[in-house]
Amino acid sequence: MICPRCSVAEISPETHQCVLCGFSPTGVLAPAQPEPVDEIHETVQRELGDRFELQVLLRREQHTILYLALDLEDDRVVALRLIPRLGPVDGDLVHRFAQAATLAAGLRHPHVVPTPKHGVTQFHFWYAMEPVKGRTLATLVEQQGRMELPRCLALLEQLASGLEYVHRNGVVHGALAPRSVLVQPEGWARISDVGTMAAICRAAGPKSAWQGLLDLPYVAPEMTDARLLGPAADQYSLAAVAYYCLTGRAPVSGDTVEDVRRERALAMTPIGELVPDLPASAATAITRALRDDPSERFGGVLDFVAVLSGGSVRPSSGLLAPSGRPAGGTLVVVPEAEERPRRIRWGLLLALLIVGAAAVAGIRWLRRPAPQGWADAPPRATVPSAAGPAAVPLGTTPPPQAAVDSVPVVVSPPPAPPPQARGQPSPRPAPAPATLSVNATPWGAVYLDGQLLGNTPRVNVEVPSGEHVLRVVRDGFVTFERRIRIGAGDTLRLLDIVLKPLEP
Repeated sequence: MICPRCSVAEISPETHQCVLCGFSPTGVLAPAQPEPVDEIHETVQRELGDRFELQVLLRREQHTILYLALDLEDDRVVALRLIPRLGPVDGDLVHRFAQAATLAAGLRHPHVVPTPKHGVTQFHFWYAMEPVKGRTLATLVEQQGRMELPRCLALLEQLASGLEYVHRNGVVHGALAPRSVLVQPEGWARISDVGTMAAICRAAGPKSAWQGLLDLPYVAPEMTDARLLGPAADQYSLAAVAYYCLTGRAPVSGDTVEDVRRERALAMTPIGELVPDLPASAATAITRALRDDPSERFGGVLDFVAVLSGGSVRPSSGLLAPSGRPAGGTLVVVPEAEERPRRIRWGLLLALLIVGAAAVAGIRWLRRPAPQGWADAPPRATVPSAAGPAAVPLGTTPPPQAAVDSVPVVVSPPPAPPPQARGQPSPRPAPAPATLSVNATPWGAVYLDGQLLGNTPRVNVEVPSGEHVLRVVRDGFVTFERRIRIGAGDTLRLLDIVLKPLEP
């Protein structure tokens, strides 16, 4: 049982007390019992004790261990996931794990749990994640029962937003399941274990003991059949998660790869039979996303969730290749942001006045006659006035009346710029652009000053500094609009935008 106070650790069945915050649901503490010798804990302490201080054992499952630990190098608390070695480990397996963990370490999205560090020891694969105060989706459904469609959609919108971002960065989760979705008390959902477990299972092979890392009823057929793995696999898993949320059970119930294949061949129970009040469009969307052939599913996870919620497929959506990259060019074309006209400030006006005064003084200085006796005085040319005679050729003496109707101009080559002295600072570079991150629930199209930036989430988009009008638009929802100001080099994050449905 997860502690209702901290929503992080479990209530110990021996002491009836939270191992993290000490909360007791009964109010009575059992007498302390001597802790048995834990060989796994001692092994972890021996291998990683110089890097992490193990604080709380959060969960111990059949094939993984999760600790709350202190990262001694960065002096911060992390969730430390350990995967004990279940069989022989070769160089390819280590390489595939390290590659997946490195890609996941570069992901930054509000609905994806970061994994900044990873490694391999003699007995374990491990990676550190940001700790999340919340329960797994599996625990949430077990304790509260199946969800109604609106609550399920609010959750899936967030998960689809995170998966779309992951796919745009060339990464596939591969093992999405209710236990890898963390739900915080306020309903904020985050995806953990991106890519790591799937990489180990793919490298080890479908018949290895490593397959126990996967929640088999939720992974796509191409994952267990060693077929090409792409973003469509995560769409299948997301649809299986939706099936679980709405029915309280997995689409299939097999514990082995063979059992799962057999159940899929017999066809799973249609969700419409288990949830009679579910709209036909939602049932059809889940059925399509759970098809065995990836090409028969939707073009992307956002399309699946859009149809599930009663909308339609995005008209500008493009198919993603198995690598996660767009199959035929960019998925969303982002036009160059244009610099908008700015209001003139008093400082700028004062600078213009000073420059203008300097220009007038320079013209007056140029109109002075050359001093007498200058042997190298430059020749002069005349510029005719509106009603005066033609200009006098250079090198000739103009008649007296020409001097009255013309303005003498000194013709001389422009002075060469002085060479930069050694040690002098180089010219100051142009101001750095600003950075903008936008996310909305449900997803929508982001416009900045009328220019399309793409669908949410948009993370770390470079925009011109200054004032802008930000709009998030989606059919059937009230348009979100806000005037923002962002300075050069600054970062503005608007990650909690909630689009409200239009009144019927």
